[in-house]
Amino acid sequence: MSNITTDAEAINTSDPLVWVGFACAILSAFGSCAALMIVRLSTEKEAHLPFCQRRLFFIGAWCNLACEAGLTTVALALSPLSLLSPVSGLTIVFGAVFAWVGLFGNKREKATLIELAALSVTVTGVGISASFGPSGQGIPDLYETSFRLISWQHIIYATVGWSIAIGWLSVVTFDKRLGRFRPRPDHPITAPLAGTTSGWMASYSLSMLKILMTALRRAFTGDLTPARYPVVWISVVLLIPVASGQIYSLNSVMGAGGTNYVLPWYTVMVIVLSATAG
Repeated sequence: MSNITTDAEAINTSDPLVWVGFACAILSAFGSCAALMIVRLSTEKEAHLPFCQRRLFFIGAWCNLACEAGLTTVALALSPLSLLSPVSGLTIVFGAVFAWVGLFGNKREKATLIELAALSVTVTGVGISASFGPSGQGIPDLYETSFRLISWQHIIYATVGWSIAIGWLSVVTFDKRLGRFRPRPDHPITAPLAGTTSGWMASYSLSMLKILMTALRRAFTGDLTPARYPVVWISVVLLIPVASGQIYSLNSVMGAGGTNYVLPWYTVMVIVLSATAG
């Protein structure tokens, strides 16, 4: 019987570089959350301007993208996703603190006992997950991942998710034809729909970025086999459009209510959908 060579290679969490990646993920969560607060400020100060003229929005969006492309890329290259996934929960913590202090001139939001208790649970959960959660996840098997893309489970999952995401983006974008179907920014359904759309695109852009980092990591060791895998080239083609859609949808997310309401929606959907996509 011939041996089947896979991409699985155990990553030892005692390796200092793994924890460097973990630290980069925390810094990325902090920087991305600060950038989202600039986007939120744009929804308050620049709502009357055409989208292309919203300077604060693009400053925040590009700062968020810089954190993801820089710090998150390093984190994904050095650490397993099982270690990094809980860090996303810190975005809720940072967002709450920024909202309480009124970062960048945003309206201050009062801290409640329920919020403080929830944040305590979040921080505790992140700590426990980081300490006991990782299971020695190795480098993803890109050959197997290519076949998973055409499995019936993924086709159903992707069809439902992308239908919701594209539908919401269409309602937000095309005012003349679909504007009558768009709920008010402060409507209770707006944050869940916008958060799901942005989180959906974030989950796919994160997965694509992880795939590309894995392929590059193998290329640096002289292994060019991933260049033959369809999933690598699909990620190359779609990463920028999907990431751009995520940034665009952030505008409707951050304008759908208070920070401590909309940011948890966005963060939870990123975590849940990233885990499901994986």
